[in-house]
Amino acid sequence: MLRRPAMSNLDYKPPEPTKAQLEYARYLSRFQTPRGRRTLFARTESDIAAAFREEAANRSWSAGDLASRAGIDPRFADDLLQRGEAPIEAVFPAADVLGIDIAALPLSSLGSAR
Repeated sequence: MLRRPAMSNLDYKPPEPTKAQLEYARYLSRFQTPRGRRTLFARTESDIAAAFREEAANRSWSAGDLASRAGIDPRFADDLLQRGEAPIEAVFPAADVLGIDIAALPLSSLGSAR
């Protein structure tokens, strides 16, 4: 009787994906956010502040760093990180440099221009 050597996990080669599987994967990828970005569905100002603080901390950025990179007033960057409030024209540039896609914001969080 011939003995076959035992097959290890390292010897296993997964099958190549079919054309249909590749097309389906490309189709699904259209609905996913780009890597490194998060989508924010904020209900309160504290949700906004928490998301902005977390992303700034992940990059080791202070409010001044955020302001200079987003091109916004440093007071607005500080307001976003502390209270989740700032004029709309400061919120979106700050979100963009932090990699946050904003899907919903409470209207009360969008402070008036100062």
